[in-house]
Amino acid sequence: MGTDIHYVTTKGRTPTVADRLLHRYVSRLSRTATGSFHAATALTDVLALRAAPTSLVRPGVVLTALVGPLRPEPDGLRSHRAS
Repeated sequence: MGTDIHYVTTKGRTPTVADRLLHRYVSRLSRTATGSFHAATALTDVLALRAAPTSLVRPGVVLTALVGPLRPEPDGLRSHRAS
């Protein structure tokens, strides 16, 4: 399953609560990866097929995502998300 289900124009089933939760978690982890070597490595390993997707829910990775980004969000992204 891809992320297309999160767009209102997509036809088919609507995202479940689990789908939405996973989408938010991966989005937060991706944002955190911009300033965290640990998060970036975890995501890269999964995307490069060096690690299973379940590795993204290891306690250390989850904690990194919960702590969040270590760098402020660039102004361009902040204004883009607000629109």
